[in-house]
Amino acid sequence: MDCGEVIAETNDYLVLNKAPGIGMHSENGAGLIEQLRRRRGDAALFPVHRLDKVTSGVLLLAKTTEANRALSMQFQNAELDKFYLALLDKKPRKTQGEVRGIMLKARNGSWRLGPAKRHEAGASDKINEARTHFKTWSYSANKRLAILRPLTGKTHQIRVALKAVGAPIRGDDRYGGKEANRCYLHAWYLRFMWEGRVQCFNAPLISPEYAPAEEAGFGEPMLLQKLKEIGTPFELPWPTPLKLDQYSDKAG
Repeated sequence: MDCGEVIAETNDYLVLNKAPGIGMHSENGAGLIEQLRRRRGDAALFPVHRLDKVTSGVLLLAKTTEANRALSMQFQNAELDKFYLALLDKKPRKTQGEVRGIMLKARNGSWRLGPAKRHEAGASDKINEARTHFKTWSYSANKRLAILRPLTGKTHQIRVALKAVGAPIRGDDRYGGKEANRCYLHAWYLRFMWEGRVQCFNAPLISPEYAPAEEAGFGEPMLLQKLKEIGTPFELPWPTPLKLDQYSDKAG
């Protein structure tokens, strides 16, 4: 299985458009990191963050330990902007807003969302809290798209958030999504700071190779037209300011 296509590369990092259906690490066969190392002959490749096996899209990997440390710190401190795109077959209970709660372990490797609690400032038990901003649009009969902005980085956070509002992702059988050839969740845009400049990357939607003609998925013309109308996620109004808007004039 192809692990994806390189979007950009510098001496310090590599940006990949990850293919769906491949795990980050080796299990029953070579995982994404091992495949990349074999393909490129690079011994040093460090995943700065992770994407679920089912998720496609923009993935950042460091090429040096120094870059890995610096970039990982930005993710840890939520000092960057990231956006995901998901396809839904149901209208959520609310079409935009925030999903906020405590991530709790469920059965067989799944997670569920517990109610958010009131915390005193600096309380250590906020470590399991997940926050996701989202907006949805209809693009054809019984089909919706969601643009999501996770403010935290918990395992399965976006998938659990959409289930919590009654609209699981198409193809996400773990969380009740309608059957499909894949889980339609895509890491769409990523912005971060590097060497004093904003770096912005967009992972094109992976379509023909991963979706048959009868199930157009991310390649459906009405979806692509709606996305064109919406524009980039940076232009949309969000409940809290984007992290890097203040540096937009320095964008690389």
